[in-house]
Amino acid sequence: MRLRSPLDQLEIELSWIDQEVKGRPYGLDVLIPGKMIRAETGGGLGALIAMIPDEHQAFVDEMLERYGVPPLPSGETVPLRGTFNAPKLLDIAFSHPIRLVANALGPAPDYLVEQAHAKGVPVAALVGKRDHAQARLAAGVDIIVAQGYEAGGHTGEIATMVLVPERCRCRGC
Repeated sequence: MRLRSPLDQLEIELSWIDQEVKGRPYGLDVLIPGKMIRAETGGGLGALIAMIPDEHQAFVDEMLERYGVPPLPSGETVPLRGTFNAPKLLDIAFSHPIRLVANALGPAPDYLVEQAHAKGVPVAALVGKRDHAQARLAAGVDIIVAQGYEAGGHTGEIATMVLVPERCRCRGC
């Protein structure tokens, strides 16, 4: 069995959404971590792989062995989970009638903001701190989504109820 590439899978999923929503607007939430952007501009896949701690890789190796997952046939590889060609994914996304794109896990890359704005699509950013909101606005996003620790704890220790009144005061908020 061959795995579909993330590019093929995104095309399949967005085509299905297009068919199901019957012309109603919808948005796309993308995760392009800041570390991904740094790796794209200075080191590529090797830089990303180097970020994975040895103990994490050892854990995966031990799990594969424990559950009898055979090695891949010679010469075959599986893409590292989470690695993708973000600009090509965005090309596919913007070939569909999305009306909003949201990004999390760091500032939206320049190419995302530029491409979205060229298509008339606003960009939202999920933030967990006021300084994150200010940085995202400086990067050109249009909408700030204040997301407190209730979102799973990955945004920090600030609750949404505390975060929202902490207005950023950047654009006359």
